[in-house]
Amino acid sequence: MTPAAIARARDLWDAGVSLRGIARELGRGCSKNAVAGLAHRQRFPPRPSPIMRNGVYAIEASPRAELKPHRSREWTQTPGPPRRPVPEVVALPVPKPLPRAQRCQWPTTDQRPWAFCEQPTIRGSSWCEVHYAICYHRSPRQELAA
Repeated sequence: MTPAAIARARDLWDAGVSLRGIARELGRGCSKNAVAGLAHRQRFPPRPSPIMRNGVYAIEASPRAELKPHRSREWTQTPGPPRRPVPEVVALPVPKPLPRAQRCQWPTTDQRPWAFCEQPTIRGSSWCEVHYAICYHRSPRQELAA
């Protein structure tokens, strides 16, 4: 916007013209949201809400209600079962990880994140022995034809 248009918008703003009225006055495809953004960026003085209740602006009508804590954030001490001692964790030797190409690519989940079988594969295949047998079995027709 030109400085002249900004000055005209400020004059209309100070006169109490609505956003829609300012947008119509400025023309050239200017919208009320564009005027609101301009007023915010140019730091025009704030105006009271145009919504009135019983002759009093909504902001003055009722003080803000006191916020209550959300239920999930309330911490209450309720007696529960006694805690069992946590067993000691024994560190097992970690086997050397196989490269991704040598692990079974059979998906074990239907949703993301995908999880795979990851057992060692049969040489030249993408699957372990179990999943290879599921994937490459002969149908009854093939059995009869053979």
